Amino acid sequence: MVVSKTDNSSSAIFKSVVAKLFTSSLSDATHKSYSRMINSYLQFCETYYAECRPFPSSHILLSHFIANLFLRNYSPSTIATHISALSFVHKSNSWPDPTDMFVIHKILKGVQNLKGKNDPRLPITKDILIKLIDSLPCVIVNVDNQLALKAMFLLAFYAFLRVGEISTKGGSDTKQVLQVGDISFDRENSSLKGMSLTMTYYKHSDLHPKTIYIPICADNITCPVIHVHHYLSQFGHSSGPLFQFKSGAPVTRSYFTTSLKSALSFIGLDTRYYKAHSFRIGAATSAAARGIPHSVIQGMGRWKSSAFMKYIRMQNF
Repeated sequence: MVVSKTDNSSSAIFKSVVAKLFTSSLSDATHKSYSRMINSYLQFCETYYAECRPFPSSHILLSHFIANLFLRNYSPSTIATHISALSFVHKSNSWPDPTDMFVIHKILKGVQNLKGKNDPRLPITKDILIKLIDSLPCVIVNVDNQLALKAMFLLAFYAFLRVGEISTKGGSDTKQVLQVGDISFDRENSSLKGMSLTMTYYKHSDLHPKTIYIPICADNITCPVIHVHHYLSQFGHSSGPLFQFKSGAPVTRSYFTTSLKSALSFIGLDTRYYKAHSFRIGAATSAAARGIPHSVIQGMGRWKSSAFMKYIRMQNF
């Protein structure tokens, strides 16, 4: 096929736009962070394995790099971010990605087991979740607020949610949290069968919505489908943030964390170690305890890299 000058010009424009779009998929902060970590990897290769090509990497070279970071006393989360940066390089170039290999996942798990104390937060388990729900009438005076918090606690656990995905900082981010319209219920013969959440704004989303489906649970006490449906039916909000007070004001992060702290204290748990993020940690750990594959856990929690491994804390379960 003969390519005209116009075609060549168009192709150059398309390539330029594609490169710009791809570069924009990461924030400036992430670009700088990844660049710094890739340079660290290149320096490691030059120092210890000058005879080897840095890219594409092998699982052996990668495992030795992790060992080097471990010996330099890097935290599990920082090591995981280094691996995310290298994963990005491999995927960007359509190379086989050694960071996805079983042995690398296990080595990262070992890092977490040996150095997990750097992050003192503990997982909220299902047993703790039940106690938190039972404590709400004792620590929250307003009955409507009890209902909203119960739905929030359950959804945070079963959907691996971050606190910023269900509560606002103060009103300026009301459109970035889950919305009433993001929830739909699955019914069969008028009976609830499940619930779908469409996540538009979440960490690393790049505005690519992700749908999470939660089937109805046999245990009505801890079923997020039943309690979110009950909350929406009672409050009657048809638009805006999913979680609002009866007045229509969005539930703030401050109110959520303060209420959680009161409930945790009531059931005798140390609030230095149990935080709002403990729901997400507990969800990942509980899933791993049930034997759910790591790849599935990663998808359920919307993690883009192996960083999800630091959330699986079997030693604290």
